[in-house]
Formats: sequence, C-alpha cells, structure tokens
Amino acid sequence: MWAPGAILCPGAEKGLCWGPDESGSGTTRRHHRGEAAMRSVFLLVCLLIVYGSLYPFDFQVMVPGAWDRFLASWHGRIVHSDVLSNIVLFLPFGYFGVLAWGRRGRLAAAALGLGLGLQLLQLYLPTRDANFLDVVWNLMGAGAGAALAGMPLARASPLEGQLRRGETFALLLMGAWLSYRLLPFVPSLDWQEIKNALKPVLFHPWPAWTDLLRNTVAWASVAALWPALWRGRHPWRVLAGLAAVVMSLEVIIVDNNITSANVAGLVLGFLLWHRLQKMPLGHGVLALGLAGILLVTGLSPLEPRATPASFHWQPFYGFLGGSMLHNIATLFEKIFLYGALLWLAQRQWGRPVTAAALAAGMMLIIEWGQTRLQGHTPEITDPLLVLCLALVMHKTTPAALARPQTGGAVSDRRKGGRPS
Repeated sequence: MWAPGAILCPGAEKGLCWGPDESGSGTTRRHHRGEAAMRSVFLLVCLLIVYGSLYPFDFQVMVPGAWDRFLASWHGRIVHSDVLSNIVLFLPFGYFGVLAWGRRGRLAAAALGLGLGLQLLQLYLPTRDANFLDVVWNLMGAGAGAALAGMPLARASPLEGQLRRGETFALLLMGAWLSYRLLPFVPSLDWQEIKNALKPVLFHPWPAWTDLLRNTVAWASVAALWPALWRGRHPWRVLAGLAAVVMSLEVIIVDNNITSANVAGLVLGFLLWHRLQKMPLGHGVLALGLAGILLVTGLSPLEPRATPASFHWQPFYGFLGGSMLHNIATLFEKIFLYGALLWLAQRQWGRPVTAAALAAGMMLIIEWGQTRLQGHTPEITDPLLVLCLALVMHKTTPAALARPQTGGAVSDRRKGGRPS
C-alpha cells in the first residue's frame, strides 16, 4: 500500500517508525503489516457494532407475538432517525472491510448475515425493537462504506504509515480517553436525546473549577500524546479535527452529554500544551500539573468523616456496586490519567521505575486520606492500577523512545517542521 522507496519518516532505518525500505522484502513486510492492521480495525468495528446493537444485553425469553411483529415490520413506518443511525452504524463495516479483505461480494454477504443475526437476537431483548427494515439500512450503510473505500481521496494508504512504531502505550492511552468520552458507543439521532446532551452546556455555562482544571489538564495531555501517534503534516489541525469529531459524537451518544467544563477545558488544554511544548521542561510541568489535579480531585470536597472509613484491600471493590456504565467510564478515565502521568514523567526525566513508585505512592496517600473524608471509597485499586500501567509501559516502549526528551516539541523539530 506504500510506494516503494518512499521515506515516511526520518529514523526509519533505525526501526523507529513504519514505512517501506529500499528492499522489496521490506516493502512486502510492511504491506502485510498494513493489511493486518486493517483487519484488526475491521474486527474492532464488528465488535462495536455487536455491542451497540445488543446493549444493554438484558436477554429474556421471546415475548408472544414478537416474531410476527418482526415479519410485519417490513411494511412498518419508516423513522428517518433510525434509517440514518443504521446506515451510519455499518459505514465503517463496509469501509474497513474493503481495506482489510477487498472482496465486496463476500463482504455484502457478511453484512447481510451480521445485520439479520443482530435483529434476530434483538427479539430476545425487551429494551430493543427488532425491525426487518434495519437489515436493509445496514446493507446500504455497508455498501456506502465500501464505495467510499474505493475513492482515491478516502483510502487509508496515506494514513497507514502515520502511526509510529513503538508507541503502543500512547495508543492505548488515546483509546482509553476516547472510550471514556464516547461510552456507551450507542448513537441515537433522536431529537430529545440530542437536546438532553446539550442541556448541561446551555443551562450551566459556568463550570466548577475542579472540573475545568481536570478537563484542561486531560486535553493538554491528549495534545502531548498526539505527536507520538501522528507524524503527518499539520498535527494541530488534525488533532483539532479529531477533538471536534469527538465532541460531535458525544452529542448523539445515548446517556452522554457535553458540559461547559468539557468545551472550555478542550480550548484551554490545547492552548496550554501549545505553550508548554516550547519549553525544555514542558512534559515535566504538565506531569506535575496532572499530579496536582489528581491530588485535589482525589481529596475533594475535604469534608471530614465523623469516624474513619474502612480501607478495602480487595481490588475493584468500588467497581462491584452502582452503575456499571459509570464504573467502566471511570476506569477508562483513570487508565488515561494515570498512564499519561507515567508517560509524561518518563518523557521528561527517563526514570520509569521512580515515576511509577512516586505515582503509586501518591495514589496510596490519596486513598488513605479518603478514609478520613466523606464521598469516597478508599481502596487499593488505584495504586495497583498505576503499577500495572507502569508495567505495560515498560513492556511496550523501546529503549530508544524511553530516553528523556529535551523539549516538548522535539518530535516536530526533528522532522524539520513546526506544529501547525
């Protein structure tokens, strides 16, 4: 998928990034690696479609008459929002399916089988409305995605070489952040759902200062991670476009919303990192800021308990109760924030063991402090999560990328360019 002999990034000869080399065998290996990556993305798309179609998985015995209503739905009323949702749902199926396999006939059969199978399973979900016409809209979406993949300007080949090899941990953190923002991954174009998603930012325009600071530092961390993942042109423009897409998707995701803290934090976070990246200690300053926010939010609202609470040594103790969706979202947010803290510290000082010990110790102090404060569940989970993330970072980061950086914008200067 790459032109032979193309130079996709400086340092490719050292194995620091993806791209073809001068030998035909190297180009072939990278071609197969690109196909494997597309197949992994296609599999992920399939899993997300299944998840979104069967959520919340409350399977029960099929109610009487459900099968007859399903067959009669062929002549039922067409709801335009449902049509668009089902088409959009299968767009990535067709797009990445063509890039991964290139067999449109089999892909159409797979789309038909998947769409029909999901509708049949929805007959056993009382919270879902199985509709035969949805299969038709799914096929149309898959066909539109396949057609899009055939357009030269929309092919993924110019993008496949943009992810740097060895930055698996940064990619993991970005995935955790996007998952936190977009849970439960179920889109809806219902007008009432959209209005509900926009109500917080419209009716509560002044955010709480702790929420604003947390969002600002989080989005600044996203901006700091971005050069590790994107080496194409105009990184700031691409990142801004990605952020706009995420914000737009949050509006149409059920049980999701955007707040003034989200919007203001996005703008302030990008401005903050745009300034910090020019400083020799940019990564370190952001790491200290992130640590400070974790300390403040972990101990807020500083209301003492009459008697100390018990410390729970069982991992994920708090995860076992309450809303599972909220707990999963909180877990994704913690993975991103704790992982970003470790990643920033390593980029600045190059001492991953020290950074892991200090971060885990800080989280242990926060959890111990929560035994004296109201509104928290003190447990061992967060310190253990920090240590697990440190281990993952150690296993996925090559030594060449684990050295401390001399400045925040080093990646762009090495390419001879500037952040745009």
